[in-house]
Amino acid sequence: MNTYQELKNAREYIDNLMTNILATKRASSPSHQAHEDLLDRLLAPSTDATTPKFTDAEILGETTRNNCNTLTFVALELSRNPSVQESLKKEIKHLLTVYPTLTQETLHHFTYLDQVLRETQRLHPIVGIALRTSTAEVEHDGYIFPAGTKVGLHLMAMHRDSRVFGKDATTWKPDRWSSPDAPHVNSVIAFGEGIHNCIGQKVALIEVKIILIQLLRRFTIHLVEDQKIEFVTKGLKVRLVEDA
Repeated sequence: MNTYQELKNAREYIDNLMTNILATKRASSPSHQAHEDLLDRLLAPSTDATTPKFTDAEILGETTRNNCNTLTFVALELSRNPSVQESLKKEIKHLLTVYPTLTQETLHHFTYLDQVLRETQRLHPIVGIALRTSTAEVEHDGYIFPAGTKVGLHLMAMHRDSRVFGKDATTWKPDRWSSPDAPHVNSVIAFGEGIHNCIGQKVALIEVKIILIQLLRRFTIHLVEDQKIEFVTKGLKVRLVEDA
């Protein structure tokens, strides 16, 4: 069986598994749930109490698309920065001897992986602009914004502000997060903040971390040569070279 067929079969298995889980959740009564979990929130009806907030396709598709975009940019930057990739691979291989089972708790020990992901989300945020509405009158930098003003937060520009990230703000540099004058972690708001913080943030990060750990424990990522890189929806071509 070739790799493509194995991948296709795995995708079908996961899709069927998740579809069945969603169907079971939708059929169960919320009153019978001891604790509300992530799926309960996603499957809760909207304000009219009859229409679901999200369809099954939206729940499954949004997570997949956003994680794929993040992984694409990580692959791009690691292939462009082989020394960073090598340092990350060393951390992964070492920590897997200490923590062979990947759990939410053991993943916290992969600190350099955290830096790589945070720096990627800083330079390549999946959401370029976050839209908000002011709930009260606000004065900022001499401008007055009445309550109800629609405000767009340009994350791409904010994350490249040299006043926050230094003169090398446009450079992908994971080591900036371990330096003595490192920016505050909340200066990167790829998942939003406050009550509008992404509800699936922790799940998304766990998924991305596990995928990268499993890839980099065995492979080194190289860009396919002579390709014109365009930031569109067609993805990025890379080669996985199995380690000796």
